[in-house]
This record gives sequence, structure tokens and C-alpha cells, in this order.
Amino acid sequence: MATSGQGVAELHRWCGITGSAVGAALVTAASAQTIPAGSARAWGSNDICQSIVPTNLGPCQSIAAGENHTVALRSDGLVRAWGRSQFGQCVPPSDLGPCTVIACGTRHSLAIRVDGLVRAFGDNSSGQSTVSATLGACAAIAGGGAHSLALRKDGNVRAWGLNSSGQCTIPSNIGLVGALAGGAAHSLALRIDGSVVAWGSDASGQSSTPANLGHCAWLCAGSAHTLALRQDGEVRAFGDDSYGQCAIPSALGPCSAIAAGGYHSLALTTGGIVRAWGYNSNGQSTPPAELAGVASLAGGTLHSASLAGDGAVQVWGSTTYSESPVPTELGVCTMIDGGSSFTLAVTEDGTVRAWGYNFFGQCVAPTDLVPCQRVAAGSEHSLALTTTGLVFAWGRNDAGQCSVPTWAGPFTAIGAGTKHSLAVCLDGTVRGWGLDTNSQATVPSDLGACSRVDGGTIHSVSLRTDGVVRAWGGNAYGQCSVPATLGACVAIAAGGSHTIAIAASRMVVAWGLNADGQATVPSSLGPCDGIAGGYRHTVALRTDGSVRAFGRNTQGQCTVPTTLGACGVVGAGEYNSLALVAGSTPDCDENEIADPAQLAAGAHDDDLDGRLDLCEVAVGDFDLDGVVGGFDLAFVLSAWGLAAPHPCDLDDDGTVGGGDLTHIFSRWGALP
Repeated sequence: MATSGQGVAELHRWCGITGSAVGAALVTAASAQTIPAGSARAWGSNDICQSIVPTNLGPCQSIAAGENHTVALRSDGLVRAWGRSQFGQCVPPSDLGPCTVIACGTRHSLAIRVDGLVRAFGDNSSGQSTVSATLGACAAIAGGGAHSLALRKDGNVRAWGLNSSGQCTIPSNIGLVGALAGGAAHSLALRIDGSVVAWGSDASGQSSTPANLGHCAWLCAGSAHTLALRQDGEVRAFGDDSYGQCAIPSALGPCSAIAAGGYHSLALTTGGIVRAWGYNSNGQSTPPAELAGVASLAGGTLHSASLAGDGAVQVWGSTTYSESPVPTELGVCTMIDGGSSFTLAVTEDGTVRAWGYNFFGQCVAPTDLVPCQRVAAGSEHSLALTTTGLVFAWGRNDAGQCSVPTWAGPFTAIGAGTKHSLAVCLDGTVRGWGLDTNSQATVPSDLGACSRVDGGTIHSVSLRTDGVVRAWGGNAYGQCSVPATLGACVAIAAGGSHTIAIAASRMVVAWGLNADGQATVPSSLGPCDGIAGGYRHTVALRTDGSVRAFGRNTQGQCTVPTTLGACGVVGAGEYNSLALVAGSTPDCDENEIADPAQLAAGAHDDDLDGRLDLCEVAVGDFDLDGVVGGFDLAFVLSAWGLAAPHPCDLDDDGTVGGGDLTHIFSRWGALP
């Protein structure tokens, strides 16, 4: 997926965060303080950063946890969510407003507004997020596997969603209820007299309330087990015990709060100690030693959360997919790109940083990686272009996408498709390797000299030095059928099965799969400086620095944060979006577009072609090592005789030749 634009930025990523027993979030930048140039922002899918608390969350009054997401109710009544959001469970409705109660199902979220009305968002495959208009004002809610529960203010209990085990069939003898809880396929009610009613699946005994349970103060449900806190502080558990989630520690003692995760249990002792037991694959049952002042708890499938008396939230357990929360120590960046649940960035000193899903090592950059100028992210592999023109690749290599050819290079540009890789050599020729099922890695013999490349799921696109756009590979959706009227362009990007380009007029053109509107350019978009393609969405950087996104928005990837401000670079992962807040570095994304701000910052359009060629931006320093030297001379020699427009035609005589060598020699040595 490509990134383009101008300037340095704060990496800003979004997934519509705003913002359980048994569900990515925007790393919000909703701060009143000035955003420093070069810092990072992000939005869109955050699979699954459920265990990384947003730094600006603020004091909270309650928390809830789903399968792989966390929801918090701030002290001001605003709902925030983070973690996996493949169904939008971390994207509260824009009109939600202040709330009083929150709850989580497996992959959906619920909230009660201050007016008592219930709102639900996220997975709705079984109707669990479709709240009836006749529900009325409610006092309590709960989420189950694929069902929802609500206690109306008139005392009636309602349930909706999946009812495969009778979990939505309210018992006729339910009586007066004070609280509710939902498991994967069972439901619970705590009567006001302290007795418990359970219904739905009883395959593991989770709905078989022990006769000696006694009067309870609270209850909660895991996937297939039930946890109850008696009024005397004793914790009881029944149901599935395959991971020891029902094996109460013998020395637990009286408790004041409990929570059930998918397959683990938590309790807060009256002495203020958090205890956990059961499944612990990701440390979800190992509370941090520094926990203090805890008031309440929440459990997800692979993570746990606590809320302190001062409103502070702490989460532990799985952070497997924590790609959207931008690392706080990241610093100023010059380049970004996103893959499938992970992000790559180049800091101002050339260091490559990566975070997010790391199952294939795609976030572990080689230790011998020298300073880099560009990165590119495939679905599960990473590419980096060093300042000396070398290409490094790491991550998943099942199709050879990380096996960089030894017969080519040095390189000047890189691009990554889902499982294939691309690079532009010094002479403009393009090389491809990796998955080639649709010839996406087989470069056309008549392609010509290029300056940029990018890859989609099974197709590739290039921008020639004369501005012509070419595409090849899978063309089932017309993603390789470049419009005949397109003309010369200044930037390109590949989405999953669609292609985007910026014409010389700065207008954006898109073609290919358009099932979610990702190839339908808004008529109000206007001129742009940068573009990026996600799996089924498009991100555009307008010439005024504002960011627009269109296409699929299931995970908030097209909901641009209102606090984003002017940006200089945009990028896209499969289900999330990225932006770098505008700074002053000339053409930091090397898209070769001569923007006024870049020219004012010291770049020179030597060949007067209206674009910032790489050598112009770096004043002849092609390898960006701070010195005009041998490598830069080799770049000019490799292009000898090529016709303009070409980055090495510095004297604007129409051909790369002797005058351009003179130009290089006149700048020989260290740059100021």
C-alpha cells in the first residue's frame, strides 16, 4: 500500500476510536494542545490493541471488555473504545452523546445514554446490535456472545440477538431484577433479593445455579462459566472449568469486585489485591504488580482491565495486534506505510520503526539495517530502502516476497503488494518478486523507465518518468485498465483491487473494484498532493493539507479525526489510515511534487518541470547521505542519454548528459 504527500508529520492513525466477558480503536489525538510536526497519528482497524490504553483517555467511571476490545466510560460521560474493531465495535455512533452505563458482548458494544435509551454498535450478524425502537428507557445492559440484554426502568428484562440455546428467552419467573450478565450462549439475572436466575446453554453447567449459592451482590459471565460474588464477599464459580477458571484460589478471602474473561476469572479482595486465575496464554491472568487503588475489573478473552478509584485505567494481556496506538516515543517521522494490522515508519534519522501484528516477524527490522529513506508494507511482510540504495525485506516469505533479487540494484523506490514486492533500479527499470499467480511480479518488457511503483492484492502499478501510468497483473475488476484519457500523472497508489493516480492537474482519478465506493472520487475532493490505497478504501491529501478518505468504513478507516489538522503525508493499511502532520522537510515522502511550501523550505525545481525530482530536493544527493559523491555520480551515468523529463536532466536540455555531470561536480562534497 502506498503513501504519499508532503512534509513531515506526526504519525496519526485512525479507526474511529472515540473508543466483557465474551471485540481497533483510534489512537485519538483529540487534544487541545498543539500537535508537533513529525509526530504520528493513526485511525482505522486497530486489530487488536485492546491492551494498550490510549494516552489521552482521561479519568473514567467504568470499563468493559469484549473478546478483543475494551470500552471505557469517561467521567464526563463520553464513551471511548479501543482494540479490534473489525465490526465497528470500537466506533461509537457520532451522535451517541454522554452515557451512564456501558457493556460489551463478544464483538459488539452497548451503552445507555443519559436519557435512558440504549445504543449498540459492532457485530450485528445475529441482530445483537439492532436495538428495538420500543425498548424504552433502561437501567442496565449486558452483552453476550451474539446477544444483548437490557433491564428496562419499569423492571422488565428484554433480550435480542442469537437465541440458539434459548439465551434470549426470558424465564417467566425471572422476578424483580437488579443486574444482568451475558456469556457466549447463556444469560444471567441478579434479582434484587440477591438470588440468581440463569438460562440458555447449560452444556458446561454454566446455567445450573448451585442450590447453596446464597444471596449475591454481583455476578458475571465468561464464555461458558459463571462467576458470582456473594453478599458476604465469598466468590463462587460454576460451569466450564477446562482452564481452571472455576477453581477459586483457596486463600482468596473476601472480595469486593469480580469479573469474568472468556476463560479466566478475576477478583478484587477487600484488601485491594487483584487476583486472577484460569487461562493465561497472554498474561491475562497475571495482574501487574504495580496495580494499586483498584475499584473495579473487566475481563476479555485474552486481556484484563482494571479501573482505579482516581479514574485511571490499566489493561494487561494480549497486545498481539497493537498497530494503531502510535508508540509515544516514536518521534518525528518522514515516511509511513501500513500492512495487515501493522505499521512501518521512518524516523528523521533514518531509523525504521514497526509495531502491530508480528506473527511473521514483520515488525522486527534487521539489526544491520542502515539508515533508510523509504518503507513499504505488504500484507505480512516489510520492505525498506536504505539511503545507499539497498533493499531489505523481512516478515512472511511463503511466496518469496522477502527474497530480494541479488541481480539488481541499487534501487531508488520500492512498493509492496499483498504477497509480492517491487523496486525501481537506478536506470528506472522495475524489478518484481514474490507471488506471481496473476503475473503481478512479472514486469512488462516494454514498461520503460519508472520513478514509482506500488502493489495491490494481485496487481502492480508504476509511474513512468514521463508521467505515464502502467498497471499489470490481475484485472478482474479493471484495476489494471488505466483510463485512456488519464494523461501524465505525478503520483500513484494501489489499493486491494483498485488503483489511484494524481493527474498533472492534481485531480485524483481511481479505477477498479468499487464495491464500497473506494474508486468513486468525491466531486468535492479538489486538487491533491498525496494518495494512498487500503484494501477497500482510499485516502487523499488535499493541497491545503486536509485529509479525505472514502470507501469502506467498517472500522472507521474513512472517519478522519476532526482534530487532525494540516498534514504532509498520508498512508493506508488494509483497514486503517495514516497521516503525518505537516512539517517543513522538503518533499519528505519523495513524491516529486513541487509544492510551494517545499520550494520555500529550500528545494529547487532545477529542470522547471513543476515537480521536485529527488536530486533537486536533496540538491544532487540521490542517496540522501548528506554528501554529493560517487553514488550520485553513478545515478547520472546510469541514466546517460535518457530523454527528459528525467530527474537527472538537471540542465534542462532535454537529455541526461555532460551538462548534468557538470551540475553534479559543481555540488560535490558535503551539503550545507
